Amino acid sequence: MVEILLLLAGFVILLASSRQIFLMFRTGSFRARGNRLIVRSAHPITFFMNLVGIVLIAAIGAAVLGIAIHELLPESGMGSRHLGCDQQPGRAQEICRRLEREMQWSWTGHAVISPGWRITFEGAARTYCAERVGPEDIEALQKLRQTTKDWRAASGADFLIRLVESKNGSGGENITSIFNAANPSFILKVGCPPHDAVRRDH
Repeated sequence: MVEILLLLAGFVILLASSRQIFLMFRTGSFRARGNRLIVRSAHPITFFMNLVGIVLIAAIGAAVLGIAIHELLPESGMGSRHLGCDQQPGRAQEICRRLEREMQWSWTGHAVISPGWRITFEGAARTYCAERVGPEDIEALQKLRQTTKDWRAASGADFLIRLVESKNGSGGENITSIFNAANPSFILKVGCPPHDAVRRDH
């Protein structure tokens, strides 16, 4: 929210400053003679002080706008869907690559503006179904969660582990958790599509 306010403030300041400078030209506050600008105002010092003031305000607006744009840019790594799956062996790499494909772009994270590619609950559910993740994959998922250098991959692996444990009854998730099969909002409430309808496009 703060970033949006800064963006709007910077834009408004720049717009107002540009308009004021345009009006100064339009009203003929000065004119050109050869290569020189001749101030028509009876008080040239006042005129130049006003001009400098407007330019400074415009510079402040540009700075505020720049800060807002910088804050709205994706964090390091968040602008890419690359999770470093090449560093993972066997089954862990297969699941990691599926997580990459199922990532979604979002502008917020934990109630703050933070644009970037993320592994969502829906993406984790699609990965679970597409890869037919089961108890036999727990070891590979734990390895992915522990060794990856990308927190998004670790988060995705954790989601999948919780899904597997919830499905086989060993999870112990709180009833309010969307990973608890008894919760009406359980992310696999509708189940997975038939296996022959699930793509495994490695």
